[in-house]
Amino acid sequence: MTVRKSAIVTHDDNWQAAVNERRGAALPGQSLHEHLSASVASLLDSGVWKPGDRIPGHRELSVAFGVSPVTMYKALSAIVKQGRLQRRQGLGTFVLGPRSFAASETVNLAVVFPLFDGATHSAPQRGTWGESLLRGIFRALKPYEPNTKIQLLTEFQPDGLLGLSRDEISGILFVGPTEDRWGDVERIADRGFPVVVLQAVWPGIRVPFIDADNAMGIGLAVDHLAGLGHTKIACGVASVNFSDHRARIKGFWDAMSAKGLPVRSDYVLERWMPAIETSEDDFRTLLTKPDRPTALITLDTPSALRAVNIARGLGLRIGDDLSIMTFEDDEVTRGVQPALTTVCQPVETMSETAILMLLDAVMGRPIETRAQYAPMSLIVRDSTGAPSPSHTATQLRPATLAKAKARFRGARSPRRPAAEAAR
Repeated sequence: MTVRKSAIVTHDDNWQAAVNERRGAALPGQSLHEHLSASVASLLDSGVWKPGDRIPGHRELSVAFGVSPVTMYKALSAIVKQGRLQRRQGLGTFVLGPRSFAASETVNLAVVFPLFDGATHSAPQRGTWGESLLRGIFRALKPYEPNTKIQLLTEFQPDGLLGLSRDEISGILFVGPTEDRWGDVERIADRGFPVVVLQAVWPGIRVPFIDADNAMGIGLAVDHLAGLGHTKIACGVASVNFSDHRARIKGFWDAMSAKGLPVRSDYVLERWMPAIETSEDDFRTLLTKPDRPTALITLDTPSALRAVNIARGLGLRIGDDLSIMTFEDDEVTRGVQPALTTVCQPVETMSETAILMLLDAVMGRPIETRAQYAPMSLIVRDSTGAPSPSHTATQLRPATLAKAKARFRGARSPRRPAAEAAR
């Protein structure tokens, strides 16, 4: 089975006729935006836009209703506050269905999220990917707080999940399951548990999922660096057990080929769950090549920080001698010097959407779009710039290179004991 990128369900193109029927004057004592809110509510009641549909944007609606965009936005905001519409950053405004619970009903959701900021089992640090993900989850659940409970599971234990009943767990959100867990996710879904996957997709996937458009993201990165004049671009270190890293590596090859740029296999760093020391060694080997790259795309924040530290230790100036960019826009990428150019994915919106999809599945409502890909965006900062006029001028002399390698060998932190590494 080939998973096709399914566009988010959009509005019916016949809505303009329905709008024309509702363009009459406001009732006495009714403000313009109240009249517009009532008109939009009437469109929802009549089924012009159905639950799950993305409605036209406020600017397009303002033209149809003959009002200003500001007035239209205010009218839509009133419907959002009523819980009938939801704005999702980067995706649009969507119609919500009647997600309602009996007063005595409790929905118990589990979020399997074993990767808290580098595989630690502590709460995500402020301003990180993990915090954004949790913020989206709790925002989605806020309207249903009296009736929903959430369990955050920091370990993936499929046998334990399979031993639970629907009374104990109503539905499960899996965040970024690795390849060795894909079969377990499908097996749990086959047992009748409502399941949604966030930030992972695999061949033949049979469960609803939402992921970032990784091909788009890596394409933005390659376009940016090529536009600056770079031709020797490297990518990695990729943990290929994660589907998003795998998709970004494939997208890198495709984007480079589309630009007519050569791709050297030794410039593409891939490993299966690389240890910190291993990825540091890979970056060091890459950046001490006689013909090293002038630009590097890392695939997550921790890898970017390791690459920056290695490059600095080798005497390379970030943004001048070597351009470095990464994925994720967080306080870490913004706070490092120089601040990192990033490809940003709307993590908070993605996790919010995933929870709403899961609530639909729990209540037996059809999930209109089972495969969703969220668009990415590029944020340019000081870590990327045009390549040096003379690349050879930034090569390390043999004596300098030998000293740098010796310094790194001496400075490397000892490997963690096996028992500690397993925790």
